[in-house]
Amino acid sequence: FGIDLEANWIWIGRGTDQGTRYFSTPIYYSAVPIAPMEDVHVMSSIGGPDMVVDQASFTRKPSRLEKSGDVMIAEWHLDSFRVGQKEDVFFNVTMLGPVPEEERVISDSLQITYKDAAGVRIQREFGPCHIRVLPSSFISSISLADNIFAAGDNVIIGCSFNNLSNAEKKARLTAVIEDADGSVIKQVSQKDIQFPPGKDQRIENIVLNLASAIPGGHRARVVLSDGEGQLAEASAYFVVEDASFIRPVPEPANDLRRDRGIAQEEYRAQRDTEKNDFTDNPFVKKFEATIMAQPSPIYQGLSETIYYKISSTEGDVLAGLRVEVAILTPDTREKRQSFTPPVSHAKDGSCSGTLTFSTGKLEPGRYIVCLLVSSDVMAELQEIARTQFAVRRIDVVIT
Repeated sequence: FGIDLEANWIWIGRGTDQGTRYFSTPIYYSAVPIAPMEDVHVMSSIGGPDMVVDQASFTRKPSRLEKSGDVMIAEWHLDSFRVGQKEDVFFNVTMLGPVPEEERVISDSLQITYKDAAGVRIQREFGPCHIRVLPSSFISSISLADNIFAAGDNVIIGCSFNNLSNAEKKARLTAVIEDADGSVIKQVSQKDIQFPPGKDQRIENIVLNLASAIPGGHRARVVLSDGEGQLAEASAYFVVEDASFIRPVPEPANDLRRDRGIAQEEYRAQRDTEKNDFTDNPFVKKFEATIMAQPSPIYQGLSETIYYKISSTEGDVLAGLRVEVAILTPDTREKRQSFTPPVSHAKDGSCSGTLTFSTGKLEPGRYIVCLLVSSDVMAELQEIARTQFAVRRIDVVIT
């Protein structure tokens, strides 16, 4: 027995426009017995304040339907219930005045009574059924042509928006490039875009230039808004490389929280003082490497994505190269997770890859991501690049 989780697609729009002062959500009850039953009664207390049961929507007519205050009590009676028999009951509930991200009880209780094979009267009760209202009428996504850029490059953005409401929406689209501190370095807008109801609309080739970007982590963000505020948002992370020092150290954007007004020369001088000892290793000097971990911070249990790229500075040393990506604690350098991705060579003498993993096994805190290589499976792994990310705890209450 349960509530149809597909009801989660339902959206409210601040309760003011296009009939969004309410929505209708499908409910179902389904039972499959594992032992024969007789004289089966299914009783549910449905609705409450600001909710209305659509009495014409029941796929199986209730044996009893009565109202007690704001709550509708529906009861179904079956003489017998055989093993393997399945009975589905669908009906709709109209929810009035919903609030974005609200969780509301649709059914207070579901009570089942029956006689088992021995003739004993059994009673079972199930907890309340809830529904959560989506915060927006749109599902949004964003994609970038690449994950690593140089200053002056064009970032080409593609995005899509799925209008979940039952009415056409007109909105403004704003695309933004931000540095790691959230400062806007480039922005373009397009107004009066039409979004048909119930359809996914793709918008391609939004171009923003990185002429004023300094090396480090950046974010591309698309925002959909109307006269009342923001409707949807999607973002993607990327890195702007420093041409004078390709091999990155822990991202200063996260640790130093520097202002964008710091001169480029001061920024590079600071990075030079942070270079790691591994840059003096002769074997390591054969490579130029970049590694990025996004997003950071990330809530515990969500997926972190790591992007890396390795290029050769001395001929084809990538042949037979062994690559490992290791997640370490910053204090004891304890290895918490590691990945050995396959190495595929690009035509320009480089190899790259993207890894996505769950942070569910990582405690809240900061972690180092090391990019390690060796000439073959027997040789010792050498660190050629690193970055870091932070995990934060998220407290979730499930009812």
